[in-house]
Amino acid sequence: MERKNISIGHEVSRLLPIELANYVMDHSKKDFLRRFSESQTLVFDTKGKDRKGKGPIIICMDESSSMTSIKEHSKAFCIALLTIAKKQKRDFAIIPFASTVGDVQVFRKGQATTQDLLTFSNSFLGGGTNYEQPLRESLNILLQSEFNEADILFVTDGSSFLSTHFIDEFNATKKKKQFECTAVILTNLFNTVDVNLVNKFSDRVIEVNELFDAGDVFVL
Repeated sequence: MERKNISIGHEVSRLLPIELANYVMDHSKKDFLRRFSESQTLVFDTKGKDRKGKGPIIICMDESSSMTSIKEHSKAFCIALLTIAKKQKRDFAIIPFASTVGDVQVFRKGQATTQDLLTFSNSFLGGGTNYEQPLRESLNILLQSEFNEADILFVTDGSSFLSTHFIDEFNATKKKKQFECTAVILTNLFNTVDVNLVNKFSDRVIEVNELFDAGDVFVL
């Protein structure tokens, strides 16, 4: 979706990230629901714009122990992107990761049941951080897909190790399958992410303090 201006309304797929954050935070939830019911929430004015070979959206979401405090935010973030995938009829995959990869969920054309969302929202891995396993899983999804162009979103607040061999393999596959990888790095006083390493496998890196500050990912 191509961002134009901001207006008011109540279409979920067009809500600004800050409004989604208002929903998941206890102190602002009631005010959000009141404004949403009155079509007074902030939404993007958008104009649909198809992209040649539009492919799936794959999100690798860090669920290490350091992400526990923003678990609800990370779940809402994924579901907001799933809503956009459904609107654009794009396949959508969620790869939760920590020390290992959790249950990978693939939603064809962005279609998900209520039970799918409940199961996803109530799960959380905990543990350390491993970059290679979720990135490798994203390659597996792409290699099994009929789409060549895709958007991979990699979200983390921790550091890990990647071998030069894997980075070369990932970038070679990226070129072959014509996909792009956007990384969202959550910065805080307690965790330090090796930005130089993340840059080696990403087309762009977004550094934010709060997850919903990464509004640019909503116009993938």
